[in-house]
Amino acid sequence: MFNTEKLRQIPESHRLAVLDRLTRHLVEHGAQDGDGKVSVQIVLRIADVLEVNQRRDLAERFAHAANAPIELVHRFACDNIVVAEPVLLWSKLVDAKFLEDILGRVSDAHLQVVSRRSVVSIEMADVLIRRGSPTVHARLARNANLSLTSGMLNTFMALAAKQVGVEEALCAREDLPEKASEILTQRVGRRLRNEVGSAAEVLSPSALRLALRTRDTDNAAKDSDTQGLSLEALTTITRLSRSGRLTGDHLTDYIRQGEMGAVIACFAKLAEIQPAVARRLILQPSNEGLAVAARAARLDRSVFEAMVGLKSEMRMSDESPTAAPEAYDEVPVETAKQIMTFHAACRARGWSDPHDGWGPELPWAAGLPASA
Repeated sequence: MFNTEKLRQIPESHRLAVLDRLTRHLVEHGAQDGDGKVSVQIVLRIADVLEVNQRRDLAERFAHAANAPIELVHRFACDNIVVAEPVLLWSKLVDAKFLEDILGRVSDAHLQVVSRRSVVSIEMADVLIRRGSPTVHARLARNANLSLTSGMLNTFMALAAKQVGVEEALCAREDLPEKASEILTQRVGRRLRNEVGSAAEVLSPSALRLALRTRDTDNAAKDSDTQGLSLEALTTITRLSRSGRLTGDHLTDYIRQGEMGAVIACFAKLAEIQPAVARRLILQPSNEGLAVAARAARLDRSVFEAMVGLKSEMRMSDESPTAAPEAYDEVPVETAKQIMTFHAACRARGWSDPHDGWGPELPWAAGLPASA
């Protein structure tokens, strides 16, 4: 019954039907009884013959399930990073002990995903600092969900003296003690003025911190990717843009239609940024970078809220949509323009972000993410 080769011989439609039925039972009831434990073994075997995107779909379903069997969470957490991301980000079973158990079977990319969790305990942070790379350290320092205890602050300040990524991530935090914030802001500001000149000089301390929090979203160096963009949408967007008639209303229409490729292409034209930059702005868990770009492009708040709503529907944001108006309103238009100019100056100098975005470039991130 559990032989992998025999499973491959079963028609895929039959395998998927069995998998869906067992998954629904395990998500709702867990694996407390004997039948549940047998179901877990069958799901594990079927998972071995699934394609990557199918395994990711399965991982997403268990990632959000309170009754998810620990064996399945372990299995998906140690899989390809595309598959592992949902459980590492969202599963409540992932804690410090869980991390210790899987360390020998995962890569640094897996730890980078864990550093982005919405709940990160001090014990979990200790594991990430002890076993992670400088990239993990920087992303962890950037995670506003991690409480900055005095001990954690001391650890990060020590790392900041040696790692530029940690220094900038720590400087960008809004909960940093005043003295530490002043020291880091002066130090980082001085270095950035030497590197990008006037684009950094015009930024106030608060604007500099916001620029640092959103810089990775605007430093995309990879080729643009607007997968799913139809020829009709591309032709329309290009024609309207060239004639100066492309507006936020067109972007709102594409958002309502759920055409992610068209949303990215249209937003890129309106904000006068590369499609790759627009893609990363939209896919970033936080909405701050999106708010800055929308304000700089003078897009109405309703358009920004529509983009945030689309992210929420597709589980691409870790923030509540109700926080969107505040994120948008807090950024003055002129400040937003200065920050976008700063980002553009960084790209022009070929300056890559010390912590290179919020996570590895995942294949599904080009268009619509895998659904649960």
